[in-house]
Amino acid sequence: MLLIVLRSLPSNRGEGALQAWVESITLRVGLTHARRLRARGRREQALVEGLGDHQQRLTSDAYFARRQVQGLLSALPPEQERAVVLHHVIGLEVSEVAEQQGVSTETARSRLRLGMQKLRSRAKVREIAPR
Repeated sequence: MLLIVLRSLPSNRGEGALQAWVESITLRVGLTHARRLRARGRREQALVEGLGDHQQRLTSDAYFARRQVQGLLSALPPEQERAVVLHHVIGLEVSEVAEQQGVSTETARSRLRLGMQKLRSRAKVREIAPR
């Protein structure tokens, strides 16, 4: 506060009491600070409310998306399902998928291709189907 008073010294015309001048500066600074705090609180509250709504939508949307993907994956033969999950979800290379499944790289590649074709066709059918 003392620094603010010192910075304001050039604006003092010396017409009134020094104490009244310092009190006016203190009041002005205090009110400005209070306004800023209120505005910041309103912005933070709006942000929290917005994030809460958005987070709730994301959580519910993500849940339903996961359930849909699980439904689509469960319709695949187990070997294709596992190959798709290992490659597209976990991120393994095709050679690593083949190693995990104990098959050749070409067999793993074939399982991935067939599995993804079935997923795409089933996903298109679900988009067209009435809800």
